[in-house]
Amino acid sequence: MYCLMIVLFPVSKKNSWRSISFVIVKAISAAFHLKPNPGEQKANHLAGATSSFHFLPNPFSMGKQNSKLKPEVLEDLRQNTEFSDAEIQEWYKGFLKDCPSGHLSVEEFKKIYGNFFPYGDASKFAEHVFRTFDANGDGTIDFREFLCALSVTSRGKLEQKLKWAFSMYDLDGNGYISRQEMLEIVTAIYKMVGSVMKMPEDESTPEKRTDKIFRQMDKNMDGKLSLEEFIEGAKSDPSIVRLLQCDTQGGAQ
Repeated sequence: MYCLMIVLFPVSKKNSWRSISFVIVKAISAAFHLKPNPGEQKANHLAGATSSFHFLPNPFSMGKQNSKLKPEVLEDLRQNTEFSDAEIQEWYKGFLKDCPSGHLSVEEFKKIYGNFFPYGDASKFAEHVFRTFDANGDGTIDFREFLCALSVTSRGKLEQKLKWAFSMYDLDGNGYISRQEMLEIVTAIYKMVGSVMKMPEDESTPEKRTDKIFRQMDKNMDGKLSLEEFIEGAKSDPSIVRLLQCDTQGGAQ
């Protein structure tokens, strides 16, 4: 079922906390079928509940910082995510373990991706993902932004996930994805993984892949994709979902 390809990172009550870096990259990488360096991926898996990257603060540096959410904050997250109270509290403790300040900066975010994709340039793609997480545009990701994004990408309905993905491609936030905006995201993906992935001939460059996406999604041929075209196209044609990802399987169809 093609729907399964865009389920980002399944979070269940059985999942223990892993470092924020692992969760973010696992979530977004699955969306695009990106393959982190196996060595880094294995190291993160073995790290379990500990921080996996040298730039992340020591968990013990939390000191006396309160790891319990205030009742009104908990209520807000309960209303705006698909997580239970216990899950919210567990995620909060884990978030503080890796981000004692309560915020994740764009530079830290870039380092996360740089560690997972050492053979390419992940910085631009990381900036786009960061922008999508940073709902209020203040230049940092706080716990609420992190959890709300994680809720959509892991437990949201198909249409919610597609809307979230649309917001990543819609760089200027005008409600449409232009060809240039699509090209910028696709180029960022290719820079990150292109050197280690074999692309079909008709997708061998970002330009070719962008053209292919627009041929299949831009139904009224006005040179831009509306949210409706984006959602309808992804729902109706599995090959479009594959093009939006970085999956080469079936690329020669």
